[in-house]
Amino acid sequence: MAKNRRRKKSDDKSDKSTNFWAANVSDDELVGLAGSVRPSDKPTALVRSLGQPPLPGQNRAAGAYFDAVYLKAAHFATALATANDLIESEDPEEPLPGA
Repeated sequence: MAKNRRRKKSDDKSDKSTNFWAANVSDDELVGLAGSVRPSDKPTALVRSLGQPPLPGQNRAAGAYFDAVYLKAAHFATALATANDLIESEDPEEPLPGA
């Protein structure tokens, strides 16, 4: 007859609390790491260059859904870059939108 074996909570190695996002680098060293971001004019170009999705009979609809996902991801990435002042301006004297 098999017994249910359960680990004691003291045996869990997850008890050690560590900060997952913490870097072993000082803030002064992190300041220059982020570069500028230039939003893509055509965020679907790379994936479109691979051809239609290999879904027989559904490739046109699937392509439209994939495009929607890529565009949404590009919008989120642009919003994050804008929120962190990382958007690259073509003219250094021109203020960024929303700034």
